Amino acid sequence: MTFAEKLYQLRKQKGLSQEQLADELGVSRQAISKWEGGACLPETEKLAQLSDFLGVSIDYLLKDNTDAVSPVENMPTTKTKANTSKILSIAFFCASAVCIAMLAVCFILNENGFGFNGAINGVDGSSVIVFNEKAIFITLANIFCALGIVFLVKYFLRRK
Repeated sequence: MTFAEKLYQLRKQKGLSQEQLADELGVSRQAISKWEGGACLPETEKLAQLSDFLGVSIDYLLKDNTDAVSPVENMPTTKTKANTSKILSIAFFCASAVCIAMLAVCFILNENGFGFNGAINGVDGSSVIVFNEKAIFITLANIFCALGIVFLVKYFLRRK
């Protein structure tokens, strides 16, 4: 199917007249008629508006092919990527909060004599492994917090 055929079919599926579609895109009815007649193609800006409004990709509209199915629903959108980034940043902040809470618990337990010192001692008698839970939690909290900040900054920069 050509661009003209796809445009006509998608417009009819939405139950729109050429005039109604033209009003949505801010163009004349004659422009829609020319596009559907194959006389010309819309400008890039109008093509992007058209694909968003009709719910299909620009690639689908422009490529001449025999498969008439290629809706945008199957493609990841910028909004989905932004939501994923936002969710990841929230998850990293939550993970850092959990690490900080666990660190606080370790401090409290150490003061009351229930510390984890010596949680892992000698493996073969000649070597000693020291397990410092505070350092691990502080490091994890810093890593998760930094990753959360990176994802948040990335999220807000994409929104602009």
